[in-house]
Amino acid sequence: MPSISHNGLANLRRRDPREAADQLRRHVKDWLKVTISQGLARNKLLSQIASKLRKPDELTVIPPRDEDELAFLHPLPVRWLPGVGPECDRLMQSAGVTRIRQVADMPLDYLSQLVGSAAGRIRDFARNRDDRPVVTEKPEALSYGHQETFGEDTADPRFVDATLRRLSDEAFARLRADGRQARTVAVKIRYTDMDEHQGQMSLSEPTDVETRVYPLLSRLLGRLWDRRVRLRMVQVRLSNVYEGWIQLDLFGVRRRERDLAAACDAIRRRHGPRALMRVHDLTLAKRADRSAAALRSA
Repeated sequence: MPSISHNGLANLRRRDPREAADQLRRHVKDWLKVTISQGLARNKLLSQIASKLRKPDELTVIPPRDEDELAFLHPLPVRWLPGVGPECDRLMQSAGVTRIRQVADMPLDYLSQLVGSAAGRIRDFARNRDDRPVVTEKPEALSYGHQETFGEDTADPRFVDATLRRLSDEAFARLRADGRQARTVAVKIRYTDMDEHQGQMSLSEPTDVETRVYPLLSRLLGRLWDRRVRLRMVQVRLSNVYEGWIQLDLFGVRRRERDLAAACDAIRRRHGPRALMRVHDLTLAKRADRSAAALRSA
């Protein structure tokens, strides 16, 4: 997989931040054929929000001045604050608290009645106080996750199910490369109104073969997608990770499954993702080809 060398990162650090961000986005698009959205700000809170606010392939820059930062942050809905999940958001909405500015101005004892012990931290975020460090070292994976933010919100269940399976394929390829197995698969969905739902299911024993979780993905999607609202994002995450798990394999069936999956990984690495496709890969490829053709004819 293409990567940026440490020397390359050092060169980026010596350049204008906006220019460095633009170059990084171009390199990712050229090398990996995917788009990324970026947020450039002087703290982690603002840069995280900015990177998610405008998609796809956007760079949002917040000037490092207090008045500009608060002008960006305060009009936003409260759901953008770390620690404010769907339930907390609904509770604050019912209390008439809809904008981050209101949280910043709220007395701490009143906010505590709404969100409990997290009140102080949430109000600090609302006041643009964030001293969290940026962690540059990758910790050892306790779970394996991939997500997809759609270019356009979708109500197509076949497309969403195919996307979940592709994300699962990518997560299991990483899992196998690390010599591990997982027993639990979780799915998260995000609606167009930013409401999120997630759930998980577990196998009877760990596996490193993605086909074993395909039925679980479809069941989870059917359970979670219970509103007639389009989806903006889906995520697949593998957890309950094991290393060196020995499975009873009386007739060698599981071994053949693992060998086949590893062979597929090798073919895709060498010849590209379209060299070997399952049914859900074909579904996604045909949709991508139709979208590309529509853009060319527009």
